[in-house]
Amino acid sequence: MTPRTETAGHGPVEDALLKALETLVKRAEQEAAEAGEERTPWLDNARAAIAQAKEEKYAYEVQTYTLADGWMNCWQDDDGNPVLFPTLAEAQEELADYRQDCEEAVACGDMQSNDDRLRIRKIIIRFPKA
Repeated sequence: MTPRTETAGHGPVEDALLKALETLVKRAEQEAAEAGEERTPWLDNARAAIAQAKEEKYAYEVQTYTLADGWMNCWQDDDGNPVLFPTLAEAQEELADYRQDCEEAVACGDMQSNDDRLRIRKIIIRFPKA
């Protein structure tokens, strides 16, 4: 499997949480209007947070622990871009393939050992505003 550099959207949990938050904000807006409050800063902040969350995209990356920089994505595609996976399952599959390749290389003497500390992290992809 070749790593892809596309990003993933929200999953069902994130979508459900956003929908629940939107419902709570609408209810709070109605209650504020009934109480005669014209503008409530915390509701403005909540609406802004919802809008931002809807624009965010998620991806998964394999991170390697390095002594100099701690956890970082050291995997790159052919163009030198960080490798990102749209789903957790794809990241797990690629990591399992990598570990199997390393075990085979150690078994046939091509490498001494593979002591890489690796993990998969979910990251938020933010796109700059135009």
